Amino acid sequence: MSGFANFNTPFLLTGSVAVHTLGYVLVTGVIAMLVYEKLGVGMLRRAWFNIDLFWMLALIITGAFILFL
Repeated sequence: MSGFANFNTPFLLTGSVAVHTLGYVLVTGVIAMLVYEKLGVGMLRRAWFNIDLFWMLALIITGAFILFL
């Protein structure tokens, strides 16, 4: 598959995983800070949502997308 990156050295593979992880942590942290600053912790008592439900839906939608791609 020529469209995918060829990580033929451990350095490239480790670097790409590190960059992805750092980006994920930074975005999650920024979103958490924004929610905390704008809505506060008290919002969690009133508007709790089930993250497992969102995760399940994301996996199902992604799987269906890949299946029919």
